[in-house]
Amino acid sequence: MAWTYNSSNVGSSGLATVRMLIQDTDSGDQLFSDSEIGYYVDSAANYTLAAVAAARTLAMKFGRKADKAVGDLKITYSHMVANYLKMASDLRSAALRAAPVNVYAGGISVSDKDTVKADTDRTEPSFYRNQFDYPGSTVSSSC
Repeated sequence: MAWTYNSSNVGSSGLATVRMLIQDTDSGDQLFSDSEIGYYVDSAANYTLAAVAAARTLAMKFGRKADKAVGDLKITYSHMVANYLKMASDLRSAALRAAPVNVYAGGISVSDKDTVKADTDRTEPSFYRNQFDYPGSTVSSSC
């Protein structure tokens, strides 16, 4: 299993960034191979959402294991599941806060309306103002 991590590549490399976000940075305790992290990076819209998918996978992985106790030694995978689910939730919230939101309110300016109307690639609206007005008619349907 190929495993690499270089902290100086965080931010510029999906591999390093996702590893840092999910804390898979210890070569002695490897959670994912490079190709597995690469899958998440390739299938997500950004590095943070790739880390969300990886954290959820870790929660499922540790959820398959039972908590164990032998004498004073206890191994509690359920805490790991809860921690990775919380990590996934926190990362998803961070990704959504960081995503740009473009709000557009059409029809505010006359030139904007004219530009939209002149766009030949625009789909025809299902309805529009005065669509039932006919030349020569004395009654207007507009309010």
